[in-house]
Amino acid sequence: LATTPSVLFYATTIEVHPLQLLVSAIGLNAAVREWRSARERPDALLPAALAVALVATHTVGVLTLPCLALFALRRGGRWHRPRRLVPALILLILAGCGWWLSLGESQAVSGRAHAALLGTLAKWSPTFLLGEWARWCSLGSVLAAIAWVRLWRSPGRSREVFLFTGALVLPFLIVLPGWQVAERGGYLTPLFPLLALGAAAGLSALGAKQHWPALCLCALQAVVGVREIRAWTQHYRGAEWIETFKQQAGDKGLLLALDNWEMQSLRLHSRLEASSLRVMRKKREIELDIQLPGVFEGIAFAVASTRAQGGLVAMTSSLYDLAQERPDIRAFIEKLEAREGKLVPAPQPEYMLFPELK
Repeated sequence: LATTPSVLFYATTIEVHPLQLLVSAIGLNAAVREWRSARERPDALLPAALAVALVATHTVGVLTLPCLALFALRRGGRWHRPRRLVPALILLILAGCGWWLSLGESQAVSGRAHAALLGTLAKWSPTFLLGEWARWCSLGSVLAAIAWVRLWRSPGRSREVFLFTGALVLPFLIVLPGWQVAERGGYLTPLFPLLALGAAAGLSALGAKQHWPALCLCALQAVVGVREIRAWTQHYRGAEWIETFKQQAGDKGLLLALDNWEMQSLRLHSRLEASSLRVMRKKREIELDIQLPGVFEGIAFAVASTRAQGGLVAMTSSLYDLAQERPDIRAFIEKLEAREGKLVPAPQPEYMLFPELK
């Protein structure tokens, strides 16, 4: 599991997916312990708590709900009325109310759900999931497949294991091809502990003398993971000048950019602040009206605050060059320079700097 490319990558970044991986691993361990217990009736409170935790860490946790519901209602090949049902329902109702209130009005919530459903149906493509699975999970899946084949042939509760596994995996196979969100395997995170468990069982099925293929797979996974880390930290869009600005600015800095990607690249790869004239709204890039007083005052306040704290303020050359064609942009820059001083060249031609305060 530690050498899975996605897990290795997210171990080096600040994201919600590692937290969801932790919840998934703890949940799988607790579920296995409960399933192996001598109790005849299943427990409802454990899957309810896991449902709240998984959905709270990331929205993709919704896809685990069918499996959790099945776990709460089925044991030993039969359906049951679960233990601790009332506390579980209270927890789910409270969590649902909190989620509803956090998203705003009911009309907005239903609108988002409707848009998500239509978008999923419109963009559904299995090739996307195959590509994501092959890139992030294929190596561990080789060992897991061996374990599932052996389990299918074994007597006892193997059929029930396949039922729970299918209830967990199938929603991801059905929904993710429509979402088409490529986040380095982050949306597959709830499946990773199960995949690791299956890989371990497959390794056991191979026998002690066959561990070398697993070691090779782990090494190959690690290579893929390290490549992703290098791509994220060194080969992202704008890295050639953003890294220079980061070294100059240190812990405090502000970038005034033209395009949304310039702002996002700096924000995603540093702790510095950035603002762009062109921003994304409902997956479309729109341009703010620079002539509105509130827009200029907001940017001017951010610039003054950053400089007052000893931070460095830069402007991308793309924004500065646009002033040659746009009188409104030129007036904006001239007004800003009248307050903060003339822009001066930077070590990289992609941006310019406001003079440091003395």
